[in-house]
Amino acid sequence: MTRRVFICESKQEEVDLIARHGVSTARASRDRKINAKVLLRWLRASESDGPVAFAGNGKLTPEQEELRCLQRSLKFESGA
Repeated sequence: MTRRVFICESKQEEVDLIARHGVSTARASRDRKINAKVLLRWLRASESDGPVAFAGNGKLTPEQEELRCLQRSLKFESGA
């Protein structure tokens, strides 16, 4: 069985369906054939991270980008 990959827009559409339109997670799971735990994870990510919840592959949130920058500068300063 191959693993399905969802683009950011698809994830956001599913979250909107559940959060804004009142469709239950169980029903969305059945209708879309997506595991309910996956939908709940997307919903939590959307609630906590807002518009950057589904940044996509290789794209960092502003906090992750800042952390990466700080780590690089520390590594540079230590001479490693």
